[in-house]
Amino acid sequence: KGYYALKYLVDSIKANNIDVVDLAEEDAVKEKVIRAIEECNPDIVLSFGHGSPTVYTAENEKVVFDESNIDVLANRMWHTLSCLVGQKLGMEMIEGGGLAFSGYNESWYWVAEDVNQDAYKDRYAKYFFDADNTIALTLALTHDIYKAWQNGTEKYNEYIDYWLENPEDDEYASEIAKWLIWDRDINVAYIRGEV
Repeated sequence: KGYYALKYLVDSIKANNIDVVDLAEEDAVKEKVIRAIEECNPDIVLSFGHGSPTVYTAENEKVVFDESNIDVLANRMWHTLSCLVGQKLGMEMIEGGGLAFSGYNESWYWVAEDVNQDAYKDRYAKYFFDADNTIALTLALTHDIYKAWQNGTEKYNEYIDYWLENPEDDEYASEIAKWLIWDRDINVAYIRGEV
């Protein structure tokens, strides 16, 4: 499952001696997320879930952020792996005082042999999640949204090149490359004062 891939991100951030509050599975609900933000006052919020232009959801597709509470991310940076949030909610986050936003302005797609296993153990899925985790990890380490976007783009390009070269003669290589190109091209970054 996709959220297993975030464990690798959390572990990488912790390995760099950065404090992490990890709200996974049943803890990924609005009340707990808002409370953790208010109590811990993080500089950066990283999230994974479903989305629409105006809503970010997490556990059981329940709303966590929308226009009524996006101001909780004022003076913070937010990267989210969720579809469509970059169309409107990411910009509203910035307009409401957020420092920077990184996410996707269309639906993010990934390919897997088995969607129920750890994505990093799947021969296809790991490339999609690792590219996005590169964005989030860079943001956590540098607090630089442009560097995060650049590193993510470079990682997507590395994986696209790999699948286009197709060294293992995989019958799905062009399909993998196609969706990696799509995900790379729908990744957006906004910064306060530039939206």
